[in-house]
Amino acid sequence: DADNLGVNRIEYLGTFEVPGKISKIFIKDNIAYISYSFRDLLLLDLKDKKNPFKLSSCRPGGNLMDFFVCNNYIYMTCLPAGVKLVDISDNTNPYIRYWSLSDIFMPGIFIYRKYLYGFTPGNFQVLKFSNVDNLKLISKINLNCRRMRQITFSDNCVFVLSGKLTVIDIRNKKNPFIKAEFDAGNIRNIIIKKSLLYSLDYGGLLTISDISDINNKKLLGSIQTSSSAQSLFIYNNYAFIANKTSISMLDISNPAKPLFLLSLFGHYIYLEDNIAYIANNRTFMIMDIKNLIILKKN
Repeated sequence: DADNLGVNRIEYLGTFEVPGKISKIFIKDNIAYISYSFRDLLLLDLKDKKNPFKLSSCRPGGNLMDFFVCNNYIYMTCLPAGVKLVDISDNTNPYIRYWSLSDIFMPGIFIYRKYLYGFTPGNFQVLKFSNVDNLKLISKINLNCRRMRQITFSDNCVFVLSGKLTVIDIRNKKNPFIKAEFDAGNIRNIIIKKSLLYSLDYGGLLTISDISDINNKKLLGSIQTSSSAQSLFIYNNYAFIANKTSISMLDISNPAKPLFLLSLFGHYIYLEDNIAYIANNRTFMIMDIKNLIILKKN
């Protein structure tokens, strides 16, 4: 059947056993950044995909909820301490350094083209970002919300997901303004690709909307996947939705009619250059899926 056909086209490359359950994977420049047990961060060398090995690890203190990698630093959200800044200029010896922006909580932080877009309870801020020791507040907007779920960037706009989805125009950094707002309901994750908005709610419902006219959002299609969805990843014409025990792969080449293709074991996935990096409890798996990516359901 389609499931077996897809699984048979996967080439398993390598694995690595992590000391605790994996919560997030990020890949950059042949290095895997893996948070686990909501406490520690592990760095793996991936130059040889069949034999990944440990470079280093660190424990920032507090509950490690999320992290963001930019240049030679990892920005970690550690509750209740706020953002911890980890210097990885030597990735075999990361160290935590003091940072003045510890009151900015992620996922309310995004760095793009020498600007830092940050979220503190109630406020969206734009800061000029020359380096970690030279930041200057340019502007801020009151969003009337204390907690947020996600922040992402697309086409000169920042999308802030809280109890609502707020679209902020940042073409003029000194005078950003709210361009549109929508009720977010129980949306957990959003991804913007070109003019399409992919939204995943906590119940596993994926919706695809046309936002080419941001003030006239149009629903194109939707599909119900398994409940307790945890994360969404879009790769080419495919969506990967992870829950606690499995990852659903969907064909989204026709946004009006997304199709379920197959399931993989695991609870988190990251894809790059036809390589899938999958977390299955404590096991970090590396798979070549170039043949799987061309799979079409008959």
